[in-house]
Amino acid sequence: MSYPERIIDIHTHIFNLKYLPIKGVMISRGINPTLAAGIEKILIALTGNYLNYNRYNISKFINLQDPNFEKDLFNFSMDDLVKDIGFKTTLETFESIQVQKALLHFAREKKVIEFFETENIDNLSENHEFLNIRLPYIISSFVRHVFETIEDGLNYLRWFLFMTLGEEKIIERMKNSYPSVQTFVFHMIDADWFFERNFSTYNIDQMLNNMSYLQEVNSELVGFAPYNPMRGTTGLRKIFDLIKMKKFRGIKFYPPLGYKPVNNSNFELNNLNYELFDLCLEHEIPIFTHCTPTGFEAIPHKSGLNSDPEFWEELLNQPKYARLKVCFGHAGGEDGWFAEYTPEDENLFPPKTEKNFYAELVYKLCINYENVFCEVGFLEHQQHKNGIANMQNRLEEIFRIDESGENKYEFRNKVIYGSDWHILFNHGLELNYINPYIKLFTESEILKKYSDRFFYKNAEIFLSNQFIEDSPI
Repeated sequence: MSYPERIIDIHTHIFNLKYLPIKGVMISRGINPTLAAGIEKILIALTGNYLNYNRYNISKFINLQDPNFEKDLFNFSMDDLVKDIGFKTTLETFESIQVQKALLHFAREKKVIEFFETENIDNLSENHEFLNIRLPYIISSFVRHVFETIEDGLNYLRWFLFMTLGEEKIIERMKNSYPSVQTFVFHMIDADWFFERNFSTYNIDQMLNNMSYLQEVNSELVGFAPYNPMRGTTGLRKIFDLIKMKKFRGIKFYPPLGYKPVNNSNFELNNLNYELFDLCLEHEIPIFTHCTPTGFEAIPHKSGLNSDPEFWEELLNQPKYARLKVCFGHAGGEDGWFAEYTPEDENLFPPKTEKNFYAELVYKLCINYENVFCEVGFLEHQQHKNGIANMQNRLEEIFRIDESGENKYEFRNKVIYGSDWHILFNHGLELNYINPYIKLFTESEILKKYSDRFFYKNAEIFLSNQFIEDSPI
């Protein structure tokens, strides 16, 4: 397989569990708050930081330092994962008030006192001889119960285990997984307040400082700072100042947390959004927004609908904001791009359905607005028998339309490569996400003419802002 001369992955993540409100996430997935607090304590105790890859790198079951860890991760069963966590959990963690309360709740609720082999579960932590033998199995049983309760729990547990790594180790894994990529654009998510009003282990200043430092010591990284309207004008000015200081390149906008670009019921939130858009417009700061009807939703199966590009269309239709620089993550979702299509079809996209919300409108926004882009991260092509072939047919027809001059702005100058690594682990997607796209843009006679645009040139244009004097990357 021949590779493009240069590749920018415009959609990656390098955060670990300390950047997420784990307790709130679990509660939003239907887990009892007491159990959720215990799970958070267990997982955070295993999580490293940028100076400490992982507190417990070696275990009887899973070695996070193994070069084949990511490949093996997809083969690990629930039994493998919960045993690994059980044997890594220390007595100190077990004796924390959060874990003690969670285990007592679990034991009584599920009537598993016999599992502990003692009726005196209230004083379990005092029986060290018993714990030395039974502790791993107690923790394993508890973790299994929680993750078997939530939807897609096995993949969540795989992803969470991966995110016990320190940030530097995650970066190392990303580089090793995609050696053909020269620049990784990473996006932060500030989820505090949105998941049942719970908070991450790191506060926002720690998050931003850590990610600024990691860019300083890793020249391949370019960061987007997280927008959180709950932090008000002070929070917005904080991330704007960091962009002005060249610590970050743009803004990550994440509607599944519970907000939209326009038409929020909260008047103050709408005003703050417009303050954000005014700053971005004035200084040509790029905004990267999630754009599928699902995602890391604060309210499962509901808040993802805030990502509908119709809200952005309403904003862009206002003359003042027509030149706002926006990139739609996931290009609206695979249900539009991978749907059946042949060049003989009258319409480029299938009729709008409950699943196929966004792809066609994202395409239309890209060809009608000068500074609107989209990227192809987390499109589950390997799970669609003919998905990548349909996407090829669709893109070839679109690029023919570009060449004919019918489009106001050419889509070939708007579509960008991205992977959404490491969120891929959440759904068990393949490691070599990039390979089908390299094949697509090197073997198709039409697409290969624009391979450089797809893999890096369009990204360079999107990533520029007023504070970057030289080449944007």
